[in-house]
Amino acid sequence: MSQYCRPFQLLASFLCCFLVFVTANKEKINQRDYQVCAGMYSKEDWKGKVNPFISFNLKKISGLSIDSDPGIIVAIYDFQDFEHLGVEMSDGEMYYVCDDYAVDTGLCEEEDRDKFIIQDVVYDPYTSANRSRANPIMTFSQNEVGLHDVSYPVTETGFYCVTAFKSTGSTKFNAVVNFRNAYGHLAGTEINKLPLYGLLAVAYVVAMALYSFAFWKHKHELLPLQNICWPFSCF
Repeated sequence: MSQYCRPFQLLASFLCCFLVFVTANKEKINQRDYQVCAGMYSKEDWKGKVNPFISFNLKKISGLSIDSDPGIIVAIYDFQDFEHLGVEMSDGEMYYVCDDYAVDTGLCEEEDRDKFIIQDVVYDPYTSANRSRANPIMTFSQNEVGLHDVSYPVTETGFYCVTAFKSTGSTKFNAVVNFRNAYGHLAGTEINKLPLYGLLAVAYVVAMALYSFAFWKHKHELLPLQNICWPFSCF
């Protein structure tokens, strides 16, 4: 009699191998994991109802030293522009944030205080030539909980990152970055798999139909355990 449960066992194994749980393309970021990246499609490359964007939502922050503490310093950028973040010091170390020291030493301007230091042109060691930014870099500071009022518009397909540095050693924070594509909330790495998901859905329906037919054909020979298998397979 156990032979009638074999289709169910095969189906269960099949689903365990290929089932994918899809959620909105949102990533968490904090003082320990301070950088997240994701692939994004432009609206021209993959049609949709909205213009793709990246938003930053600060959920929790603590440990601010004073009321004027900038809290966290955030940069949203195309990954190929990562070399434009920060400036190299005389000792070879990189300095990323425009703070009091950076302003006093001329690394950045006063109007850029509490933001990432951004260079418009950098030297590319791979091509031995200067290189400009491929896309705009958005940088800001935030010390209050809530959604930042400006989102980063994605106009070109690429791999985009969000980096957040805390302004002081005692600062702790939790935030959510929303990588919103034009077609919906599905991650950019998953959208090309939609035909595969459709094929798997058809395969599931066919397997379920065959199993249901075998169940009905031998319904008078089934054991109680086999009667339990069928509802679970439908679920």
